[in-house]
Amino acid sequence: MIFRDRFKTIYFGSGTIKHKDACNSDIAEYQMPESVIKEYLDKEGAEVIEEYGPPIISVNGDIYTWKRTPEKYSILKWTWRDNPDSPIRLKSIPSKKTISLAWAPPEEDAAKIKEYEIIRSTELCDPFVAVGAGNLL
Repeated sequence: MIFRDRFKTIYFGSGTIKHKDACNSDIAEYQMPESVIKEYLDKEGAEVIEEYGPPIISVNGDIYTWKRTPEKYSILKWTWRDNPDSPIRLKSIPSKKTISLAWAPPEEDAAKIKEYEIIRSTELCDPFVAVGAGNLL
C-alpha cells in the first residue's frame, strides 16, 4: 500500500512501513508487530494471545493500529521522530582555496548533538557525498 501524508511523504505498508523523503530515500523504518495466535491441534479453533490490526496512516504521518489480547483491546499510536534541528548561525568563511563553515547547535537539541556530517549534492535528488565532518565549537 502507498500512502501520502500532508507533507507528500510516501509510506509503504503491510509488515514494514517506510518513511521516505521527496527523493524517495528512506528516512526511517518501522516494523509492525506480528500477531501471536496459539492454534489447537486436537480441536478446531485458536486462542488469540496478541493480535494486531492493519496499520492506518493519518494525514500527519502517525501510525495507528489496534491490539487485542484476551484481557483488553487497545489502540496503539506511533509517531515518527524527526532528526535534530539544523544548525543555527551558519557562516561561511571563504579563502583562496577553501571555504570554512562555522555554526552553533540548535538550542532544543544542543545536548544531543556532538558532530555534524557535511554532505553535498549537485542536484536535489542526486546522491549526497560526504565532504567532511565538524565538531561543535
